[in-house]
Amino acid sequence: MRIALAIVCCLVFALGANAQTVLGRQVVGTAAINTPTFSSTVGEPAYRSASGEAVNLKSGFEQNDENRSLELFPEVTFPECFDGNNGVLTLTAAGCGNVVSILLQTEDGVETAIDAVAPGFYTVTVATDEGCESSLLFQVASPALAPCDLEVYSLVTPNGDGSNDVWFIGNIDAPEYRDNTVKVFNRWGQLVWDATQYDNTNVVFAGAGNNGQSLPEGTYYYEIHLSGRSFTGYLTLLQ
Repeated sequence: MRIALAIVCCLVFALGANAQTVLGRQVVGTAAINTPTFSSTVGEPAYRSASGEAVNLKSGFEQNDENRSLELFPEVTFPECFDGNNGVLTLTAAGCGNVVSILLQTEDGVETAIDAVAPGFYTVTVATDEGCESSLLFQVASPALAPCDLEVYSLVTPNGDGSNDVWFIGNIDAPEYRDNTVKVFNRWGQLVWDATQYDNTNVVFAGAGNNGQSLPEGTYYYEIHLSGRSFTGYLTLLQ
């Protein structure tokens, strides 16, 4: 005779002397030779069985695993062009709940936006709503893409308000454009400022001439020379 039982809380069932308990993954409960006992707690329903000469018992519960690992799978993609730091991080996390926070840092520990990723080494740290946390070191390679075209802003207002305080030339800091020469001329065609390796941060035009003196307000003519390419136009300076 074969008996099938579903255990809701706990069950004690006497088996013969030759009883054998068959277990797969970790399951709540213990088993004696003659009297197997299965006790359940809150957990994921799972299939387990114990068998003997006259009994086939199928039931059980699997414990919540407090040691589940959180696996991270980062991927950085770039648009159709490369401006030095326009990579976008897409992160897949598996194994323990839903992601509630992502921290992306360079190898020097500097926090970086996930949509402004440059080639280099990064550490990503993720936390989930089930209390899991994991970190992963990974590398972003330089993409085999052409550099993005320059975006030349036409206004400079060096008044310290944080808006247009310096002349911003978008994408000029891309690796392919770093070997550049930038020149600014007044309305009479006189060179008033020039520099090489313009980078919007350390080498930048902020409304002063080569002599360090503030230039008068007005319209100025510029030339930007790259390797094999040149850009020209006008910018307005408001002090």
